Amino acid sequence: MPDPSKADPFAAVDERRRSLVHEAWLAGAACMRWIPEQHSDAAALPGQYARALVFLPIVGLVSGVAIALADRALGALAPMFPRSAVIIAFAAALSGGIFLIGVARTVTALVRGNRSDGDARAARWLGVPAAILILAAEILALGALSSAPARARALVLTMLLSRWAIVPIGYGLRPLEESGLGIPYCGGLSFSEFAISSVIALGAAMGLYDVVGLAAIVAVALAILGLRLLFSRRLGGVGGHALAAGAAVCELVTIATLAAITKL
Repeated sequence: MPDPSKADPFAAVDERRRSLVHEAWLAGAACMRWIPEQHSDAAALPGQYARALVFLPIVGLVSGVAIALADRALGALAPMFPRSAVIIAFAAALSGGIFLIGVARTVTALVRGNRSDGDARAARWLGVPAAILILAAEILALGALSSAPARARALVLTMLLSRWAIVPIGYGLRPLEESGLGIPYCGGLSFSEFAISSVIALGAAMGLYDVVGLAAIVAVALAILGLRLLFSRRLGGVGGHALAAGAAVCELVTIATLAAITKL
């Protein structure tokens, strides 16, 4: 009769592998509304939601490569700015509009603050123009990049660093509403999630694009610090919509930084 004190190591490895696959799937669902969420043990979900965010840089890298390939395919078919508009619209559609909706709702919350009901209703109309403004600014910044390598580099770094930015923005701040991302945001981000996702994102950015990647990292890091300060002071924490809005801001910061570098 086998000794019950000796657990099967292969079963433990297989269970951990299934857990990693599930968390990677959740990371994709967090950024892309059209990916259905797969549920496992309900008691483990809050922890899995936090651990899944470690995979966000990988999701961003894969998305960036796909968008860069789409941009390359359109290279001979459309002028620069219409092509940029199509690509930015494609990126927004790929996420299901999560990040633009996050901008609209977060700007409304930031402007509204503790105002009266009348002012609060007026603040609702400021969110949509803010989202449109960010979308237009991204199109203009991408349109300023004319060479195919520069555009591909900008798109890959933008998706990679903006998705990673969700983790450092949320790390250590009080969680607010669960909605806003493609999966519920329950907080619980630990230093492990922050450190591992940072190693993946920053290592990929530096490994692929060297000095240009470093410049984009510095710009995004400054944006993250500013967003954390704004959200903590004005909102008292972050929710899913604030994290999505932060990612959208980091998208714009990355593209604008790389567009400015090419003009130097």
